[in-house]
Amino acid sequence: MDTTTHQVFLRVLYTINSSPQYILARSSVQVPAIFRNGTRGRLLTNDPQYAQAPLKACLAAVCNSSPELLHDPERDFSLYVLDPLEAQPVPSHMSPESQGTGSPHGV
Repeated sequence: MDTTTHQVFLRVLYTINSSPQYILARSSVQVPAIFRNGTRGRLLTNDPQYAQAPLKACLAAVCNSSPELLHDPERDFSLYVLDPLEAQPVPSHMSPESQGTGSPHGV
C-alpha cells in the first residue's frame, strides 16, 4: 500500500445535528494527507478520492465553513466518523431500522 504523504486541499462532508442536508467544507490551506486504496492515481477520473488527514485540519475546515458553531461556549457537539471505504450501502428493500442500526444522535 502506498503511504506517501501529499499536500492537498481537503473537502469535508458533514451535517449538523440530525439534518438530512450535507454541508461541504473546504480547507483554506493544503494539509498533509495519505491517499487510501490507490485513489491518488484516479485524478483524471470522476471516481471519489479518499485520504487520511489530521483531525485538526478537518475540524478547522468545518469551523471555518460554519463559524456560527463557535459562538456559544456552553454548547457541546458530538463527532461521528463514517469511513466511506468500510461503509456498506443499505439495500433498497431494507430500511436502517430493520437492520438494527439507526442514525447516530449527539447528546
